[in-house]
Amino acid sequence: MLSFVFDQYLQRTRTVCLYRLHSMKGCPTPFFNATTLTLIQCGPTAISNIITPTIFPNLRTIHYLSGHPGQVDLYRRFSTPLKWVFPPSDFAFYQCMIEAGHGYCDDRLIPTYMHQLYPMQLKLPGIGVYSGSLYQQQLKRFLQKPYYPLSTAFDYPASWKNEVKLDNYSYSQMMVDAFLAETLHEK
Repeated sequence: MLSFVFDQYLQRTRTVCLYRLHSMKGCPTPFFNATTLTLIQCGPTAISNIITPTIFPNLRTIHYLSGHPGQVDLYRRFSTPLKWVFPPSDFAFYQCMIEAGHGYCDDRLIPTYMHQLYPMQLKLPGIGVYSGSLYQQQLKRFLQKPYYPLSTAFDYPASWKNEVKLDNYSYSQMMVDAFLAETLHEK
């Protein structure tokens, strides 16, 4: 996926999926539209640094497919209660959160986000099946760059305005075209 299309997707999606983040020291980009955060195979440092109201001001639900977060009271950071959704497992953190009334188990959680395990292929809301390693690379690039808020439906650098015409071009069509271009390029 083209990097600016990927950036647009992450800034607009309601479900932000974070995959294999381990040493995240913070995030320069707030996800204003995100109401659901999905954490897949993320490490405790990344989890405790990114689950904050400043990064996710409208967060309502966390789909949790990771190990222990290192900090068990992350739910206290938010003024409104979050719904934590866990896969079926006897993992101690999951069970404690469920027993304390902060979350519940959903059998469909793993198949909702994971298409194939080896090599990992993720199912991303609004995109579909996507390579886990490619998504991880693009996600890390996105999270390490400075934050520039989008002011229009299709905001891009002024130098591109004559090169890219988006007048009658829908966002979903741009996503499909970017995916097809990438798929054809890989073959």
